[in-house]
Amino acid sequence: MAVSDVLAILLGTGSRASAPSPIVGAAQESMAHMYDSAAPFSLGTHQTKNNKKRTRKEIMTKWEQMLKFAPLAEGMGIHVTAALGGDEHTSQQVFIKPSERLQKADSPVLKAQLAKLEKRIKPMERLINQHILKLCFDAVGFGDSFSRVYGKKGTGVVDMTCNEYTYPPLVLPFEQGNKTLVYHLLDARNWTNTSSKLSMRQMIRMKMPRINHVPQHEIIEGVLVAKMMEEDDPDNLPLFPAHVGGSFLFVIEEIFDYVIRALAAMTTQQVADAVNQMFLTMNMAGMPPAQREAYKQGLEGMLQEHEQFVRNALDSGEALYTTKYHVLPTWDEKQILNPIGDIKGQRSTAINIETFMICVRLLMGGVGLDPSMVGWADMLSGGLGDGAASLTYSSQVMRRSMMIRQAAAQMVNDLLKIDWGYAYNEDFDNELD
Repeated sequence: MAVSDVLAILLGTGSRASAPSPIVGAAQESMAHMYDSAAPFSLGTHQTKNNKKRTRKEIMTKWEQMLKFAPLAEGMGIHVTAALGGDEHTSQQVFIKPSERLQKADSPVLKAQLAKLEKRIKPMERLINQHILKLCFDAVGFGDSFSRVYGKKGTGVVDMTCNEYTYPPLVLPFEQGNKTLVYHLLDARNWTNTSSKLSMRQMIRMKMPRINHVPQHEIIEGVLVAKMMEEDDPDNLPLFPAHVGGSFLFVIEEIFDYVIRALAAMTTQQVADAVNQMFLTMNMAGMPPAQREAYKQGLEGMLQEHEQFVRNALDSGEALYTTKYHVLPTWDEKQILNPIGDIKGQRSTAINIETFMICVRLLMGGVGLDPSMVGWADMLSGGLGDGAASLTYSSQVMRRSMMIRQAAAQMVNDLLKIDWGYAYNEDFDNELD
């Protein structure tokens, strides 16, 4: 029996010209049973600590922490700016242009359509350029970004908001196939989270391409997953909560942890080296008990006063211009104070930052930028015109720019559809327009 016949039978798509013999039929049934039994153990990948499933909140929290790291935030901003570009005089980044079909229109119907379009170009360009940077920055950081849309019938879209209320971790889009239909919003200002449900006419979404698989927990029944994969009509697909993904940060999560640990170790060691402690021994032979106690208290007070005197000098206070005298009485030719060294050993060599810089290079390699572009000026090679810029990071920026522009173009088209519906009570018939 041919392999193609076996696969066809297992998938339920095969047919034979003649009925199989009982022996062959029993063998096929046995093989199908073996496949069904073994499939759950042979497909997929093993779960390890590096690819374990996480909840949506865990994933978003991690990316939020990473975006607070200044070099990563700056790197995401550079990618967005490189993708959008901008006019050197007006800084406008998005330009709306009628399709070639309308520009070359000869019929009165198309000319009337072009006239209606030209009325909406300037208002929409103004709105889009107010929010496009924020939308793109959120999208590359969290994989999705959202904006609430406000429109008036007969006028069009009149306003948009992209702020803390549309913060990506607070918005859960629902998809039918690859089409976003509704949104569920949370209000995280208080303990009792209130929710809002918005339609595709009330909110737009910038969805980055899901290049990398992000392991995550799902709340979807297996029957619905099977229906989604087996159903051919997109209108009959079930409605699913969208998966998390598309962020530029996912692939560098582990390297980011290395950088933070190396930086923390280096910083804490330098702080520890700056703290000086000293043991002092006092010879109190022959002192009465009361005098011993008074002498110890006076010595402790003197040392504390000296610390305050140094702080005053560091603050450019009066201590900077005066001399402070401390008197220690001695008698019987005895040495009263005897320092025996620091409680910790003094560092004899400088701190080695090479381990930290290796982690930085790995991090910025994952971001796709030259380290000198985000603050490490000692590694200048990407931006001084020596030719290294075109060799080190421009191809990586170009790759990410294409993804950003594709997602932004789809979002802008969705917004223009909403605007056209509000303004003229019409829908686009041709997606190419």
